[in-house]
Amino acid sequence: EPCGDNATERMDSVEKALEEVLTAALPQGCITVGVYEAAKSLNVDPDNVVLCLLATDEEDVKDVALQIHFTLIQAFC
Repeated sequence: EPCGDNATERMDSVEKALEEVLTAALPQGCITVGVYEAAKSLNVDPDNVVLCLLATDEEDVKDVALQIHFTLIQAFC
């Protein structure tokens, strides 16, 4: 795992870049939110997807259908 000041600077840089990408995409209507919606979008037109972000929590582990969609999204991305 990265540690130290250099790792912190890199994470800050990644955070800033991600914020810029999302801020630019939002007004263009280019963001899909939700696991099921993202899986549907990837199934319909996978070449039109540029970035996938999956955020999970402890409750997600218990939902088998959600885990299947996570696996599908990970396979596409």
